[in-house]
Amino acid sequence: HRDLQPRNIMYLDKSCRPSSLRIVDFGFAKQQRAENGLLMTPCFTKEYAAPEVLSRKKYDESCDIWSLGVLLYTLLSGNTPFASDRNDSHELILARTSHKLQFTGPTWDRVTYNAKTLVSAMLDVDPKKRPTALELCKHPWFSNIDSLPNVKLATIQDYNRIRHNLDATFNAINGNSNKTLALGPIGDSNLFKRRNERTLHQQKLEKVK
Repeated sequence: HRDLQPRNIMYLDKSCRPSSLRIVDFGFAKQQRAENGLLMTPCFTKEYAAPEVLSRKKYDESCDIWSLGVLLYTLLSGNTPFASDRNDSHELILARTSHKLQFTGPTWDRVTYNAKTLVSAMLDVDPKKRPTALELCKHPWFSNIDSLPNVKLATIQDYNRIRHNLDATFNAINGNSNKTLALGPIGDSNLFKRRNERTLHQQKLEKVK
């Protein structure tokens, strides 16, 4: 996919059930050419990009595991692990990826050990050491989901606000999808008129010459 981030993971409907989650926007997606085929094109959103992508090295599908790790860290703690501000440069974010992750404080005290080990593995700076998608599914945090403790995370107070914003976004998208845009003649557009005026002005200047 090469651009896994919150805006590219959406609900199919308003149920907010995990089964309705969908990955969208495959504009940067690339099919692996061969078993050992590596990619070079730096396609990314800096806050969620793997260090090998930020440093413009060769990379493979493990860059998506890193992005998912950033997402999981954010969902569990309410903060992104490496970007403290939207204006942080990708060089600054790259430098922070070399720091050891800290799972301390009241927020992380509520998170299980298995969840922490999973995030840590997904955010390994060495892409070869990151788990594959299949290995993720076999991790205890996923395979023993029914035995997970029912502990509210520290960010749960924002749930109502998030749900309200989600409903508003869904309604806006769904409402606009039924509207048909009225397209008029090209000659009536402001852009066409401005370009036409410039063309006529240029022709007059050429006649004067």
